[in-house]
Amino acid sequence: MTKSNSPSRVLVITSAKGGTGKSNKAVVTVTTLRSLGQQVAVYDADASVSSTYLALRIPDVPEDQQDPLLGAVRYDMRDPEEAETFIRSMDSGVRTIIHDFPGGAHASVAELFPAEYSNGLGEIAELAADYGYRLTIMHMKAADPSYEASFHTLADGFGDGVDFVAVLNRGLMTDQNLSNWTASGARSRLFELGGREITLPALAPSLLQYGLKGIADEAVITDPYHRQLRRLFLRKAEQELNAITNWLF
Repeated sequence: MTKSNSPSRVLVITSAKGGTGKSNKAVVTVTTLRSLGQQVAVYDADASVSSTYLALRIPDVPEDQQDPLLGAVRYDMRDPEEAETFIRSMDSGVRTIIHDFPGGAHASVAELFPAEYSNGLGEIAELAADYGYRLTIMHMKAADPSYEASFHTLADGFGDGVDFVAVLNRGLMTDQNLSNWTASGARSRLFELGGREITLPALAPSLLQYGLKGIADEAVITDPYHRQLRRLFLRKAEQELNAITNWLF
């Protein structure tokens, strides 16, 4: 897919199975973009877990009053009525929208419109374009070899109607996992579709105790050494994100 040098709006979906670091990447991306002054609306589509929502929500504000531009909103992509939140978010006109999807959510997305007049996943890409959004799939790659099959499923469904970004989670990948991915047909197809590849750096073990909230909010971390580790982690993550910022955001 040919990219514009002057992108208007971007709709990002974080995808892949649970446990691969999707929410981690979503929180890092939102935290980085907001720190740079970008307008970002955030939606957590996995209400049963709500990792992104809990990390980014505005403290002491009721759930039904959360502002996706300042905090985060959550809904259940597996619930047909709540899943409509995904479509409605495009009507906001916000510059960048990020939806953190649960694993396997592409099936729910494909069912948002009746089958008799929809082409499934392709319909979503066309709808996003109608609203002026470039649909982007950030697909996490960790140790699980099922990533390759999952990527092919998404590529078959969306084709070249979306931007693909493979995110290599170095906190979960061994050198062998990385070598397997490098030689895979899925990676070759990623580049054939004009996609990009970036890395999510490993989080220092001592920061794990703070959860995703510690990534989103430095005030959660009281230890000055741990605060510095957080800054270094986000600095490295920002460098990786910079590789696609002009192309994507």
